[in-house]
Amino acid sequence: VLLAVGIRLMMLRSGPSPDPTATPDVARLGVSDTDALDGTVLEVRQILPVHRQPSLESMKLGELWPGERVQLTGISPDGLWFQIILGDGQTAWTDATNDFSVIFGDTQIPIVTLEP
Repeated sequence: VLLAVGIRLMMLRSGPSPDPTATPDVARLGVSDTDALDGTVLEVRQILPVHRQPSLESMKLGELWPGERVQLTGISPDGLWFQIILGDGQTAWTDATNDFSVIFGDTQIPIVTLEP
């Protein structure tokens, strides 16, 4: 079982408008036990957006925050996107072209064949 740590999503509230000075509610999807991550792990150094597909036009699922780790399962054929596994088991994608993350473990990252 692949587990991932921390994708943070802003939670929407119903009711009156929130206090603009208050800290927003943040939900963590994942586990707090980073030892549960096997194989290749991506540790985030700066905020990284997470998308459903390897495209900026794809639905944004949330963000990974500095210090958070996720299971890294592949890279897009063009080398622009990392495929990751979220804590709930769903596959997602984040930018592979920056210096905002560090890879631990196996650095032989498989290329993921994308469906047209």
